[in-house]
Amino acid sequence: MKVENIIVFDCETNSLLGAAFAVGAITMDSEGNVLSEFVGRCPIEGPVDPWVAQNVLPGMQITENFGNGRELRDTFWAWLQTQRDKAAEKEGRLIVIADNGYPVEAGFLLACQRDDFKEREFKGPFPLIDCASLQLACGLVPHQIHGEDWVNIPADQRRKHDPRYDAWVSGLCAIKALKQLGQM
Repeated sequence: MKVENIIVFDCETNSLLGAAFAVGAITMDSEGNVLSEFVGRCPIEGPVDPWVAQNVLPGMQITENFGNGRELRDTFWAWLQTQRDKAAEKEGRLIVIADNGYPVEAGFLLACQRDDFKEREFKGPFPLIDCASLQLACGLVPHQIHGEDWVNIPADQRRKHDPRYDAWVSGLCAIKALKQLGQM
């Protein structure tokens, strides 16, 4: 059975190992149509990392819509479970993808699970698919070609460190790779 839909998510964190303060996630079909999305941001915990202040925050287009990280994680987790439940009802194959899931997105998922470990212990995305690995399987060397170039996003439409946008681009790359690999 081939993949029908994908969930792709991206996080911005306060340093590579810091807490997530912005999350963008989308469910896409095999043609790249967005079926559902989650966009959230909360205040940054602790002193802002200098790299984040210089490189992430200037381009951030998401306004704060959650009061704290726990609210952000709980709401994302509920959205993720709803998307997975919808796919299961249709007996469709759905996978969860991150562009390069370590350490940022993996850390975010672990934080989500730790928030209610007894309930969430076995409900995390398994396996978490890495978009860069899909590109490698297609013969590309990850990060030698930027995903936006591979799926032909015009330069004037590109955005840096916008997690919803980054999820969308990763989704387009994953769909292209899955199709080339005969899995979608």
